Amino acid sequence: MTRKEHIEQQVEATLSSLNGISRAEPAPFFHTRLMASMEAGRLTATDQFARMISRPAFAITMALVFLLLNGVILVGLLRSRQGNTVEDPAQSLAYEYTHSTPNNTFYANNPEHP
Repeated sequence: MTRKEHIEQQVEATLSSLNGISRAEPAPFFHTRLMASMEAGRLTATDQFARMISRPAFAITMALVFLLLNGVILVGLLRSRQGNTVEDPAQSLAYEYTHSTPNNTFYANNPEHP
């Protein structure tokens, strides 16, 4: 058998395998389900918002914003604490004096009698 005859036999076999083919048809109620899914595709405002915040780019951006805000707040707190560590010696002495004296002083225990 020559090469040309072999090719012709293959072509005939291929064409004969196509004899029983019929037109493809969709599954039952395909059109109804398609129309229902297309109508459901109209998103409400809540659905659009949920779709937007569920995207990775939005989530990563929000996480970075929160981390940046936390850093700014922490830096501000650390600076305010550093500013409070420097005290006036007179104020610290007055604070110690007023808070170190007991409530029961000599005069409170020995009131004057008229």
